[in-house]
Amino acid sequence: TRERYEDCFVSDDYVAMMELFADRIKEQCEKVREMWAEVTVPRDPITPEMCHKNDYKESIIGKVVAIKPSILRPEFQSADRQLFYVTGGSGAYANSRGSACFAVNLYTGKEVRWERHEIMGVVKDDLLPEWAKERAAVVAKEQAEKEKRMRTEGR
Repeated sequence: TRERYEDCFVSDDYVAMMELFADRIKEQCEKVREMWAEVTVPRDPITPEMCHKNDYKESIIGKVVAIKPSILRPEFQSADRQLFYVTGGSGAYANSRGSACFAVNLYTGKEVRWERHEIMGVVKDDLLPEWAKERAAVVAKEQAEKEKRMRTEGR
């Protein structure tokens, strides 16, 4: 695919360009502030100490994992954007040659794809936030029902 730029400005007026840049930064700050205000759970980040090392010899399917903060934009480096329930993908299996991991965000419920190397590790049960434990149980139940439906419809 080809990259393209939209909404570009060109000028030889340095001050005008800096003002435009500052205005855009301010707009982005407002968007982040609004986004953070909507989050209803603690925004504490998940750290490497809170996770078991990402062991490629172990399957992570059906487990809660944390995404490495370095992969995420700074405004998304918090538990609500780091915690995922892994549902499948070739990279989620033990000793896999693949790297794709499919998962559900525990806060938003959105299904996404991560690369296995982007995962920090499986979060230790005793350090998993309570809201995430509750949501993981719901997602696990939904996944089990989905798999059951797929098996019965496939027959």
